[in-house]
Amino acid sequence: MSSEGSSWSITYFDEDRFIRSVKELPQDTQVLIKIAIRHILTKQGLSLARTPWLKSLGGGLWEFRIGPSAKAVVSKAGDSSARLARNSKVLIRVYCTFTNDQIAVLGMFDKQRHGSGSKQSQSIAIARKQLLTFKTEK
Repeated sequence: MSSEGSSWSITYFDEDRFIRSVKELPQDTQVLIKIAIRHILTKQGLSLARTPWLKSLGGGLWEFRIGPSAKAVVSKAGDSSARLARNSKVLIRVYCTFTNDQIAVLGMFDKQRHGSGSKQSQSIAIARKQLLTFKTEK
């Protein structure tokens, strides 16, 4: 689904786990994740692959990159109503896959907090396992 103005629907591999992970983050970051998913990912979907916002990790696994700042997210989303306490740095990675007109969110990673070392590799490995499970259950 790549036509302008179209919208993808979101489903979660484990919605409760995703919500718990998001709730561990600062309030402004939680708002940014919601804005980014609702106003960027669902609106532009796979067309983001030609931008720094979406990176293929292979095998149908994608990394939606939220950042590098609150201002960049709000600007990309076109959400002038968003009021954030500060223009903070944000480096959230949301792992997902695309099927038909649906985006399945598999998990997330706070790269600013944990860096790009073994914790990120572990989170990608978990997302890959969840993707395999998701594919077999479809």
